[in-house]
Amino acid sequence: MVKSDIRVFRFNFLSFLLLFVAILVYSCKSGDSGHLKPASYDPPGSTDTRSKPIEYQVKKIFRLENGKISVSNEFPGARLNNFLQLNDTLFSAIITPENAPINRSPWYAFKIWSEEPRDIDIQMEYVDGSHRYFPEYSYDDITWQTFDSANVKIDTIRNITTLSLQVSPDTLTIAAQELITSRDAARWAENMSAKYPFITREIIGYSNLGKPLYALKIGNDESNKLVAVIGRQHPPEITGYLAMQAFIEALTGKDSIAQAFRKNFLVGVVPMVNPDGSDQGHWRHNIGGVDLNRDWVNFHQPETRAVKQYYESLMEHQDREMIFEIDFHSTSVDLFYVFPADKPSNFTGLTHRWLDSLDANVPDYSARRITSDGNSPVSTYHFYQTYNAEAVTYEVGDNTPRERISEISEIAADALMKILLEKYN
Repeated sequence: MVKSDIRVFRFNFLSFLLLFVAILVYSCKSGDSGHLKPASYDPPGSTDTRSKPIEYQVKKIFRLENGKISVSNEFPGARLNNFLQLNDTLFSAIITPENAPINRSPWYAFKIWSEEPRDIDIQMEYVDGSHRYFPEYSYDDITWQTFDSANVKIDTIRNITTLSLQVSPDTLTIAAQELITSRDAARWAENMSAKYPFITREIIGYSNLGKPLYALKIGNDESNKLVAVIGRQHPPEITGYLAMQAFIEALTGKDSIAQAFRKNFLVGVVPMVNPDGSDQGHWRHNIGGVDLNRDWVNFHQPETRAVKQYYESLMEHQDREMIFEIDFHSTSVDLFYVFPADKPSNFTGLTHRWLDSLDANVPDYSARRITSDGNSPVSTYHFYQTYNAEAVTYEVGDNTPRERISEISEIAADALMKILLEKYN
């Protein structure tokens, strides 16, 4: 059992220095508009989206001390490449990426149990990565809690995160974030379509491993105004997925704004673009070893091709315009990647007007913005260049409280609906 749930870091001096630098990167304003300076985290070769070899995990139960302690990666979303015993109480969990070079954001997830209750330490050793996700734990894979900071030591010099915990016959899941697999996403999409008559679900293609890619259509299928929503291109980015869910659920409301919006607009949603990577516990890539959010020019991967073709099919409707596209992701803090406010589109300035509304309506909130006008092989540039749509990447903070994610996403959906109805009604 882990001792408490306080979400606080214990830093040595170097950790503090690195955090200070990160805060400067994300918080330095470029003027008084609340916009942030652009930053890039792409490793070399990330825009070459031809398939590359990956390292598959060996799925197994690691049994130590003649089975007195057992550790498993035999479940969807797991990431554990090896588990070793270093002394009587110290163990090592080896975490390696699917391939490299890669964005240095290691995902990990494994289950552990023992014959008798005992206190142990686990060193998580990241290969080709560095600490990003503060560990969470669960006994049922439904209710998740955060490790007490007193039980987590982050060694940035040796690149090791050490967990102190008690193991017992009760199976404990330790993970970088909550587990949300492709099955969970499919179940959510199925439930949404079963619950609401104005939502239809369909399979729009298949992943490299043959997993179905689901899409939801919400609202008026005959409308000539389209909003596009996509999510989970990067497997570990759970907070972005949670924000996407809350955003979509707000569009299904019974209030007059939501009903009027659904009467006048069509929303096309692809909730999980990368089911293979999510189920394989990948740090960032699909089974083709590719960052899918860099494959929006060449479309080498079946997942991005399927999403592209899906929106092409929606745009075959006579005189239909794509007004807005939003792609949900996660990073260290909440922020938005946006185009300049005066960049011409089907609704010039919509994104900035929308974010201004968030500033005004979300308590104690400022919508941080990174503005870029260059070409890039990411989803937002594709939707802008192809359909002249306003497009934004919403990055949700890894540690943003889940209730806060829902609050912001619901207000964001309400603000967008009001702005679009005011414009087009």
